[in-house]
Amino acid sequence: MIKTPRILIVDDEPSFVRLVKLVLEGSGRYLVRDENDGTRALEVAREFQPDLVVLDVVMPKIDGLSVAQALRAEAQFSSVPILFLSATVVGNEGFKAQIAGFPAISKPVGVSDLMQVIDRSLAGNQLQG
Repeated sequence: MIKTPRILIVDDEPSFVRLVKLVLEGSGRYLVRDENDGTRALEVAREFQPDLVVLDVVMPKIDGLSVAQALRAEAQFSSVPILFLSATVVGNEGFKAQIAGFPAISKPVGVSDLMQVIDRSLAGNQLQG
């Protein structure tokens, strides 16, 4: 049985997250959990056990890079792909843009572009693990 990839999206813009979740789950290819409060991201990740985490960079209380570092500090998430999706990224060049070594793409992003980057991140992780 093929496992449906679990994606955790952490972004402080509820309407944006709702739209992305709807589109990703509507594709039938992913199971998506969202969180709008970066301070709860680690707790939600422990519960949900994502195969990939999508983070906004700029959020109140805690930024996406701090969330990424907290995830990396835990053995269970040390190899889970992390992707930044943020308005702070210039250009929409898939894996060419990076934030602190993590792949990053800019908002707004087309659905097919987002799914392509997600699939590449997941495939890359399967090759490593």
